[in-house]
Amino acid sequence: MKIEYRGAIRSSLWNDFAEGVWAVLVDKDQIVIFGFCFLSMQNPKWNASKLEEVNQTEVEALFEPLSPNVEELSV
Repeated sequence: MKIEYRGAIRSSLWNDFAEGVWAVLVDKDQIVIFGFCFLSMQNPKWNASKLEEVNQTEVEALFEPLSPNVEELSV
């Protein structure tokens, strides 16, 4: 759970997270298929428009230990 906590804390600070929240909650930019909601890729402006453009180093950094001034999850 510590790794997931680190990823959640850090990814919530990314612009793409805010863009996704805005697309779903404000613009209601969703597609519903068989009861599942998916983001429509028409309106959000992602930093990486294709999976191949995602920076692997940035993704790996999401899960590294937090800095000493940020409390880790205690379970």
